[in-house]
Amino acid sequence: DASSGAVEFHLRGHVGAVTAVAFRPDGYELVTAGADGTVRGWDLVSGNNPRVLPQAAVVRALAGCPNRRRLAWATDQNLGG
Repeated sequence: DASSGAVEFHLRGHVGAVTAVAFRPDGYELVTAGADGTVRGWDLVSGNNPRVLPQAAVVRALAGCPNRRRLAWATDQNLGG
């Protein structure tokens, strides 16, 4: 919580470093990428377990589309989405 500084959720799941982070435009989901080769979508309302999208390489960048229907990412090898 930005106003109180209280921790809302502990987002655990990546093995190793988190390499990229992006909020969905509506602010209800956080998308992270990790050195473990996964992209994870975290529901910030419920704190439920994330959706996991395995990748063949480490994701270095994430970007969400304003309509919430698309997510793009870049690895050292290619673009995905």
